[in-house]
Amino acid sequence: KFSVAYYSCPNQAGNRIHHFLNGVGWSVITNRTVLWKYYTKDVCLDIGRAHAPEICDQANTKKDCDEVLTLADWIPSHDEWTKLLNLPEVKLVPYWSTHMPPGEVDTRKEFSRLRHPWHEGDEKFAGVDKNETRLVRFGQMHSREMRFFKNEECRNYLLHKEESRIVAEALLEHGAAALYGRLFHTSWSFTPAVAPPQQLIQDTKTTFTVSLHSRHHSAKDTGSNIEPEVKCLEEVLKGIDGNCAVYVMSDRKDTLAQVSKYVKKKHRCKTVVAPHAEGKGLHEEHGPFAGIGFFQDLALASQGRHAFVGHSRSSSLLLEELMDYGRIREGGRSDLKLLKCELPSKHKAK
Repeated sequence: KFSVAYYSCPNQAGNRIHHFLNGVGWSVITNRTVLWKYYTKDVCLDIGRAHAPEICDQANTKKDCDEVLTLADWIPSHDEWTKLLNLPEVKLVPYWSTHMPPGEVDTRKEFSRLRHPWHEGDEKFAGVDKNETRLVRFGQMHSREMRFFKNEECRNYLLHKEESRIVAEALLEHGAAALYGRLFHTSWSFTPAVAPPQQLIQDTKTTFTVSLHSRHHSAKDTGSNIEPEVKCLEEVLKGIDGNCAVYVMSDRKDTLAQVSKYVKKKHRCKTVVAPHAEGKGLHEEHGPFAGIGFFQDLALASQGRHAFVGHSRSSSLLLEELMDYGRIREGGRSDLKLLKCELPSKHKAK
């Protein structure tokens, strides 16, 4: 049995990368061979138009994505294997095969509740691991939807086979963030164009490292108000005076400059900012470092190991995931979690 996982980059990276990682994770849990397919304009119009039709017109090409990420060669191509194995047309797994019904454990966001209302009888879709369809795709999931497998109720309801439940629980041994970071590094590597310069990577054995991601949601927001960032930095750097470094990642030049100035003056920490290639995102709100610049930021800032400051948006989640998995992979104690402080979803104008 097979499944298709879709991806694209560098624009809208948080959503598109999580779309792919969820596809890979669900494939592992349900014992399917995962096939990759690039999320082109035509694919977007076919399977993703309901999410954001305007995004399809600005879809990146695989050549664009290859500039920042190299896909692991263990993942076969859907287009190639379909011809080789004469695979049938891909079928969408029903929404309620991967989500809990409304109740105490609700895995949906508000817009999903409106788009996917529960109907009597939808419980028949549970037990996705017993679905015998030869080639499937899992619906678009743009966050850490697999985090709910930490919950035994979710595992028992959504999965029919005991071996599937065991796999799901094992994948989350170190938590959801580390799982998604692991899936990322298993699937891709950063290209030389975005790989962090070695001289900027801090020694985490001797230096307390913080990674901050400040994402803005309005093109009119210059990033000059850093009060939320200051509040979070005060929290995670409490008791730290010198011998520290803050990786600063932002879509606004003012934020980069002001946070760097504050950190040096107040906490005597070193600040680390990636060399940026300027680019244009889907919308003006994405700032001057969209595209390749975002991945240059991500590759460097993900070297932080002790504290994370960021949003709940998918791009920030991606940073935290790479940090957390890096910490575990390098021998960090799983019981010593990342210090975290969440920035508000929207900045207030100063």
